[in-house]
Amino acid sequence: MKRGPQIIYPKDISQIVIEANISSSSKVLEIGTGSGALTLYLNLIF
Repeated sequence: MKRGPQIIYPKDISQIVIEANISSSSKVLEIGTGSGALTLYLNLIF
């Protein structure tokens, strides 16, 4: 089974931010070879 980047939708990213208690003073390390959507979203909102 071929696997590719997984898309994280904005509502899912919002849930991740809430559950992980991420704020503007948080340091986040995202490791993976996905689309980078989470990194982009965090950069835009903080």
